[in-house]
Amino acid sequence: MAGRRAIPAAAAHPGRVPDDIVTFGSPRGGPGRTGRSASEVMRALFLAGHADLVRVAWQVTGDQAAAERIVRQACLRLWRDLDRPGRRRAAAGADSGALLGDELRRAVLRLARDRPAGAGRTVRAAVPAEPGGPAEPDTERAWAELAGLRAGYLAGRRRRRRRVGGAAAAVLAVAAAAVAAVRLTAPHQAALASGPGGAPGPAAAAGGPAGQPRLYPGAVAAHIPIGGVLALAGDRTAIWVIRALPPASGPTSYQLARIDVGTGRVAWRRDLGRHLPDSITAGASGVWLTTGRSEAAGQIERFNPVTGRSAGVLHLPAGPCTSVTLVAGRLIAQCYAPGAPGVVFLRVDPVTGHVSWRASPTSSRIFAVAAGPRSVWYDVGYSGIYGLVRTARGGVRRVTVYRQHDPVNFAYTRALTYADGAVWVLNSDENVAEIDPATGRVTRSFSYRSYDPAQAGGLDFFAVSDRSLWFLDDGYPFSGVLRVSAVTGRQAGGVPGIPPGACLAACSQIYATPGSIWVPTGSALVRIVPARVGR
Repeated sequence: MAGRRAIPAAAAHPGRVPDDIVTFGSPRGGPGRTGRSASEVMRALFLAGHADLVRVAWQVTGDQAAAERIVRQACLRLWRDLDRPGRRRAAAGADSGALLGDELRRAVLRLARDRPAGAGRTVRAAVPAEPGGPAEPDTERAWAELAGLRAGYLAGRRRRRRRVGGAAAAVLAVAAAAVAAVRLTAPHQAALASGPGGAPGPAAAAGGPAGQPRLYPGAVAAHIPIGGVLALAGDRTAIWVIRALPPASGPTSYQLARIDVGTGRVAWRRDLGRHLPDSITAGASGVWLTTGRSEAAGQIERFNPVTGRSAGVLHLPAGPCTSVTLVAGRLIAQCYAPGAPGVVFLRVDPVTGHVSWRASPTSSRIFAVAAGPRSVWYDVGYSGIYGLVRTARGGVRRVTVYRQHDPVNFAYTRALTYADGAVWVLNSDENVAEIDPATGRVTRSFSYRSYDPAQAGGLDFFAVSDRSLWFLDDGYPFSGVLRVSAVTGRQAGGVPGIPPGACLAACSQIYATPGSIWVPTGSALVRIVPARVGR
């Protein structure tokens, strides 16, 4: 498949710094200091790798402003992650500099790939780094902006801690009284933790301290030994994944593979070359991938879902497409507007390629898309959520989702998805809102206080299925998947089995297909069965 240019070999490992710089120990100077603080580590990583990271993001997005924003977002997340004591200990070691540099690169690639669309390039600097390449970014200015955002985040966290301080003290007092009353002996504690034959006992099933979920380790149905998964689509019998192959030398190459859900076996693999498709969707009639090409060459390629052979290309009246979703038997494609800035949405017959409706949003910068049977919803960065709703007469009605009095700030959307007949939004504060796809009205919203009261889980990624929200967490309070009721907003259980650091970069992808929840890690694809997790 042809598509966007591959990332040059020179940018294969940006952000590397000497290993002796990224070591951890006491965050303060003085006797016994053996390492540097998280701030010092991030500064070294940022100054050493910022320009190369921007180049990596630009190769995927073609938009300089978006590339710099993606790098800033990835660095903020890593910085926050490094604040956790367990994460800092895991990052310590002889290869920590190289590992953290690779982690940032992977995070930037994922964020760039997940950006569904964008306008033409908006180069901010005056002198390009190479012909046709991104402009050389102002790294010192970018570091100052990153440090300012970091300071704002810490100030907000301190305010939240002060608000809950009184309640926390009361909880600790009650807990201390309970411990004094019960005083379990060591043998009793061991029996509760392990259970007969070494199986998880009542304490493990019930979860740990307050705020931690009840755990269901038996919900993990399989660890399929296939790594590098970047995108996934499927049904109850099979899934199709796009994966990156480990580069022996030169640019990374990509592969399309089919996995049988029942057996966990890889049925076939097809080489996609060195061009990463922006999007994949699948159904009984085919698997569709965006090609990154123009109308003349075809923007969407169809593969036979059983054999993996190419079954033709769709030529749509638009520029290259960056997102495709199969909904109610039709493809919803998001493509660049031909000969003009901005993007267009098309509803396409997957067999004939006939376009039944076409709508162009007013904004040229769109960062997340969710498609339903009669509507398309998209996030405009730092602006809000907007929708295009098809009317009974075949027209399109534009809808703006207002914040009103709910806790979800739509200017800071982290994820957007359509599931269970509704549009779901996750913002950067871990708050969630449900939107009626017919009207754009917020029908319910949930605060992080009901499922992550200390806001310590880093719940940045989620999927929606089986009347539940499935959050991915790669660290504290536990590492795994958290299930939250989509009706009450309360914890329904947790699924362990994803050790911290298992994704090399912080785990950042979670997918829902009928009857399964999927989490890609560095070396395996984890399958979770929703029916095995208590509600």
